[in-house]
Amino acid sequence: IHVAARVVKIEEKGSSLTVTFEDKNGKSTTVEVEKVLLAAGRTPNTEILGLERTGVNVERGRIVVDKHMRTNLPHIYAIGDCASPYMLAHVAMAEGETAAANIGGQDLEMDYTVVPSCIFTSPELASVGLSESECLKAGISVKTGRFPMAGNGRALTLGEAEGVVKIMADSRYERVLGVHILGPNATELISTACMAMKLEATAEEISDMIFAHPTIGEALKEAALSLQGRTIHLPKG
Repeated sequence: IHVAARVVKIEEKGSSLTVTFEDKNGKSTTVEVEKVLLAAGRTPNTEILGLERTGVNVERGRIVVDKHMRTNLPHIYAIGDCASPYMLAHVAMAEGETAAANIGGQDLEMDYTVVPSCIFTSPELASVGLSESECLKAGISVKTGRFPMAGNGRALTLGEAEGVVKIMADSRYERVLGVHILGPNATELISTACMAMKLEATAEEISDMIFAHPTIGEALKEAALSLQGRTIHLPKG
């Protein structure tokens, strides 16, 4: 895995491809691969909507909305990739619910504080909230807890023991600020972490829960115990 890298060129080489990229220090590296997946994100396709005739505010193709998903024109709302800070289907659905409620006369605001991010690879990767580096950059004193999937019974029986669960919590109250999961069913388990963060749960409250055995969910409990220095099932070696 190479982070903060910029792809310079991609060339065909027989039945394979060569990818040349530069890291953040400008060092160039070339690797030979079978396939290249281009996942450069999305661009709002709003120029076909004729918004210039409506007076709706648009910034770099993105429709500007408030927390109610309302534009500068009170009778026009926008949701999803054309207006959201997060180009994710589950966020768009939440925005749609918020917009519909407000159109119906309620007064709801969109809350982006707990937004899960999932990568459906093998192993799966999922996260919610802040990373440890983001906490430090923001001047937040944190505690961290980690638990390897190699210590989880269900992961072992699945033959997918590679991975880890990491929890960040503030140092004073141990309120959970972020959870990162690499391993089997990570994209399912992250919803439990989201609920904990939404309810402002502490690491102790998570570790006090009884998780079914054997399940991947137990790794979340063990990570919370790790944050408190009380891990139980750490593998040897």
